[in-house]
Amino acid sequence: MSTTPDAVLKILADEFGIRLLLHEGGPTIFGQAIAAKVIDEFFMTLAPQIAGRQMVAQRPSIAGETLFLPETAPWFELRSVKRAFDHLLLRYTSLQA
Repeated sequence: MSTTPDAVLKILADEFGIRLLLHEGGPTIFGQAIAAKVIDEFFMTLAPQIAGRQMVAQRPSIAGETLFLPETAPWFELRSVKRAFDHLLLRYTSLQA
């Protein structure tokens, strides 16, 4: 049995009083949360290191196996850019709300 992101948020709010949740990983759950339109902010860190991959290596995308077509893919708006040494810290808000 799978639980939807909406159901998880409802349980956290109703049973534990949680009103603000930080999601820090797991592309499968993150992709499902994006598809359910429950992500209101998105933080991305860009580091100056390039990692390649072989064609046989299958690594999940940032949204796991959740498919977003170009015409229906969620958009975010850039809110702030900060720099920490050579890293860029980007903050976005959802345009889905």
